[in-house]
Amino acid sequence: MEKKIRPPRTIHKLTKLHDIYVNIDSFNSKVKKLKNGCWEWQGAKHRQGYGMVGAWRVKDGKKLMTTVHRLIARLKYKRPIRSNEHVLHTCSNMACVNPDH
Repeated sequence: MEKKIRPPRTIHKLTKLHDIYVNIDSFNSKVKKLKNGCWEWQGAKHRQGYGMVGAWRVKDGKKLMTTVHRLIARLKYKRPIRSNEHVLHTCSNMACVNPDH
């Protein structure tokens, strides 16, 4: 039987985004706005250059990692992004998290 992991309650301020919880305050501190309009992720990155962030599933509290640009798409479109949906960068900067890019 897998042990359920609960999101931290008092350490971080968590925001519910449909089916996951994330720490938006921590997220905002890891974005650097560049002159070319890109918002470059300064935190952890996937080996392909995509920004990565920790989150917790609402249904069972299990910790997971997700790409930051997909998290931004959740915020922009106000809904979960299905696994078969692609979120593309028009600027070709894999570390960019600007929702308009």
